[in-house]
Amino acid sequence: MRQDLKKMTLLLMLAAWYSFLLASSKPAKQAITLEDLKTWRDSSVTLSDDGQWYTVLYTLTEKPISPTPPKTQEKKKEPKNQNPKLYGETEQTDVLYIHNASSSQMLAIKDGSKPQFSPCSEWIAYSIKAKEEKVDGKDAVNTIELRHLPSGKTHQWNSNAAYRFSQNEPYFISFDKSDLLLFNLKTEKEHYISNIGEFVLNKSSHFLLYSITSPDKRGNGIYLYDLQSRVTICLDSESCLYANLAWNWDQSALSAVKFQKNKEGEPIEIRLLTCQRVQSATPSSANF
Repeated sequence: MRQDLKKMTLLLMLAAWYSFLLASSKPAKQAITLEDLKTWRDSSVTLSDDGQWYTVLYTLTEKPISPTPPKTQEKKKEPKNQNPKLYGETEQTDVLYIHNASSSQMLAIKDGSKPQFSPCSEWIAYSIKAKEEKVDGKDAVNTIELRHLPSGKTHQWNSNAAYRFSQNEPYFISFDKSDLLLFNLKTEKEHYISNIGEFVLNKSSHFLLYSITSPDKRGNGIYLYDLQSRVTICLDSESCLYANLAWNWDQSALSAVKFQKNKEGEPIEIRLLTCQRVQSATPSSANF
């Protein structure tokens, strides 16, 4: 009985010693530091409508602050036509990768963001962040780049405007608080409208309805632009402000609100404007 107990005790001691050896042979776990967190990346994916293209946007959760190099130090020139860097490398910038799903083609856009594919999946638009965040105390101007994927041809505009593609016609639209740019993807021609207030495309993206809001109210009104014929018609014009533009269900009529503002900036003299037969040669308007 005592011999069995001794054997059992010896086996337990050997098992405990073996477990200790296994535990000591494994590398010790290291605690995560703030410097480790700075290298973490977040990713988001955008897919084209035909599934042939997709983007992967890799962003650092926190940008490391690099020391400012001396003025006398020359920047190292990077070799041309070098291969894009792969994911996961620690860089001090965000990278937008554009992939072709059926080939090995890949583009890396440094500081690229906000990718959008056209409905035909042949074009992509994205924003490229300026090198400096502030210029003369003002927000730096980013770059909007429009790329034709099959050919690689690009168009650029220095702008912080929002942008999107029309759904049923080949147009790229960028717009901010006062200006609008229409770019025809087939002809690659631009149409620029300044002092724009509001704009609405009809369902077929054939007509653009917009209002003009100039600082001195000259030319204020509602206008209809035919994107195919490039003809603009004034539907109503008056020295007042226009808002709440809306099409009816069959795109044959529209409504808007006309008003003035008092010294405190509050709307007064509010009227309802309606326009019938908007797409005909003889549109008519009425105020209520």
